[in-house]
Amino acid sequence: EEQHHELAPQLQFPPGYHFVPTEQELLSYLRSKIEGQEQPLAVVNEVAILDWQPGSLVEAYKGYGENKWYFFTVREPSSSNKEEEPNRKVRVPGVKATWKATGSVAPIAAARAKQQDDGGKPAEEEEEEEKVIVGTKRVLIYQSSDAEEDGKWSMHEYILKGHAKVRTHIHICVPLTRTLFQSEHYLFAMDENIVST
Repeated sequence: EEQHHELAPQLQFPPGYHFVPTEQELLSYLRSKIEGQEQPLAVVNEVAILDWQPGSLVEAYKGYGENKWYFFTVREPSSSNKEEEPNRKVRVPGVKATWKATGSVAPIAAARAKQQDDGGKPAEEEEEEEKVIVGTKRVLIYQSSDAEEDGKWSMHEYILKGHAKVRTHIHICVPLTRTLFQSEHYLFAMDENIVST
């Protein structure tokens, strides 16, 4: 069932326009945040993801999303002995929950900026654009002792290249969506429209 609520003023676009950034654009928002620059559009809130159950988080920030919500959060160290392993255990009183990583880390590539020749002109275009890795993405599934929330939410954790260590500044978790399709080996996050399988 699609949610209808009033959006934050910065998301109130004319009909037909929506905030639907590409992965490369999301990493651009993340780079701006890490470098302390002003965001092009103030729609990505900074929250401590581990202090929330997803349903409560979406309710608190419902005006900032249309079936997908975007957040910055700090990656925290795990209490396990695994070096550089981030903490994904939720700290909600009375709830035992975690954001479980699924699948492998997927690289995100972007076109390399064109080099200029000695005359200050862009180099001849090649037939195929050269791509460089600019960050990574990983799917996380919410697992909880609360049956209403367990397995019903997923998010993508985006990390800018060179900023994967825990305790380093801000990372982005995007999007937070309700999981509607689930199979034994793979969870697929979609928007909140009903999907028949």
